[in-house]
Amino acid sequence: MISRLAGGTTWSAIGSMVSQGCSLLMGIALARILMPNAFGWFTLIQATVLMLQSVGGLGLGLATTSHLARTKQQDRQRAGRIVCMSVLATSVAGILIVGIILVVPTVILQRCLGTNDYPNAIKLLGLLGMLAMINKIQTDILIGLEAFKQTAFIAMIRGAMAALLAAMGAYASGAVGAVAGLGAAWLLSGVISQAIILSTCRNQRICLAWGQFLREYRLLGTSMFVSASSLWLAVVNWLLNIILARQPNGLAELAIFNAADRWRTAMLFVPGLLAQVSLPMFASAYSQHEINTCKRLMTMAGSTAMASTGICVIAVFLTAHTLMAMYGNNFVSGDKVLLILALSCLPTAASMIGSYCLWAVGRTGTMLSIDLVRGLVSLSYCLFRRPICAMDLAMGILIGYIVSATIVAVAIWPVIRQGRYKGQQC
Repeated sequence: MISRLAGGTTWSAIGSMVSQGCSLLMGIALARILMPNAFGWFTLIQATVLMLQSVGGLGLGLATTSHLARTKQQDRQRAGRIVCMSVLATSVAGILIVGIILVVPTVILQRCLGTNDYPNAIKLLGLLGMLAMINKIQTDILIGLEAFKQTAFIAMIRGAMAALLAAMGAYASGAVGAVAGLGAAWLLSGVISQAIILSTCRNQRICLAWGQFLREYRLLGTSMFVSASSLWLAVVNWLLNIILARQPNGLAELAIFNAADRWRTAMLFVPGLLAQVSLPMFASAYSQHEINTCKRLMTMAGSTAMASTGICVIAVFLTAHTLMAMYGNNFVSGDKVLLILALSCLPTAASMIGSYCLWAVGRTGTMLSIDLVRGLVSLSYCLFRRPICAMDLAMGILIGYIVSATIVAVAIWPVIRQGRYKGQQC
């Protein structure tokens, strides 16, 4: 078990480091190529794509990972049907989103985004959303199959292509070119990912019965809570971005927040990869009633995540001004925003590991409630503080994750306690 966790973590670490590094370089390059308002618009488009990804993703990501981890050895035929169901359902949902975006008048889309900039490029939202959905489900499938080496390779390729093509597009055509470059990178990544999925399934003797995918329709029901949770959080994130963008000098403030948030994302790469790697292992151990394995996995992942995040927080506190200056002189004032977001990484890491464990043991209703509370706390804080700036948005996120981590700790304790004292199956 330890060797599997170490091996999976190593490959995920390599992929995440390269991917996060490319994301940081892309952000720095775009911030220097584009004006702050244009970079803020690009950030708004990214937030909208994330929301569309959650709307159309149907919550299949975690459900697919968990079910594949349980069936890939015990029932390979069902595992193949799960892969087919996930890919086809996500593709159909993506096509529907593209159609809806094309039908909705541009004026309405502009009002929803709160900006009149680049009206022709807004129609790209549907295509970007579909590509993001497909890339996400492909990654979740490979994680469920414990193909961590392949997942790392795809993450590196996707990150490098996104950084290169987005920067080239921004240099050639501004913010619209950056969005187009990002879409091209996701398209190429999707093609490569699908080829790797087919190869991985062959190597693991998993038969992909595309004509029998409807037999796994219950997977959609299993993912209902996940879908509601991810959709709610994506909508909250999108609304927070919209609220900030609508303030005086809002797009520039949004650009500052996004620049700081990219460092926050990089700080969380260890908790993120540990959560991804431990989820299929935790689910597999849970299905085989291995109580002690569940506890060791959660302890190792949690302690490692908190220790690494703490080191990153200290480093950011010492270098916040320099880190923000890398984006340009217009972003130096965001060092305090970065400090607040750095602090939020500690409760975020704790909440992340605990949340994945709750998903793995089937406590989807509990996690939905926790995510609802977290989103509501952050949104309520920003609405109460209006007019807001980037620092207010960062503070709302910090408070939301503190509340979330506290509730997750309370919710995960019965799982440990029951396994230890009541002899219940883990």
